[in-house]
Amino acid sequence: MPAFIREVYRANFEYDFDISSREVITHCLQNVGQPPEGILLAAESVDAKQQLRKQTERAQQLDIFGAPTLLVGDELFWGNDRLETAIEWAVGKPDN
Repeated sequence: MPAFIREVYRANFEYDFDISSREVITHCLQNVGQPPEGILLAAESVDAKQQLRKQTERAQQLDIFGAPTLLVGDELFWGNDRLETAIEWAVGKPDN
């Protein structure tokens, strides 16, 4: 999963590709050695859509409004420029 997430972030933030595109996600999955068809079918299932709704409701409760947003414990980090700070926070080295 981490490798896939990095690929999607690169597609979006580095190359400005449309990550809602099935073609882009297929390419990301292939880049990390995963078979895209089965994964995409699972992602489009009723169960996956219900889980997405639950996660969206949770994000709204936490006042998450954009991407990337990272939640480490109770601490919220928003923006690509906060990624390193969120990682430091997660490993117990906040620089504040």
